[in-house]
Amino acid sequence: MRYTATFRTDDGATLHIHKAARPEPWQQAIYTALELSSNPGGTCKTIVENGD
Repeated sequence: MRYTATFRTDDGATLHIHKAARPEPWQQAIYTALELSSNPGGTCKTIVENGD
């Protein structure tokens, strides 16, 4: 699961942070057995500048 947090900066820009949630232990066991990353998307930060 991924979630997004959105913030407004002091200069009026919008900051979006996308991050994967931590897997449950049983999910982590599957990722480990398959030699897959449990956080394939990593963390992504996007800043949308104020258009004024």
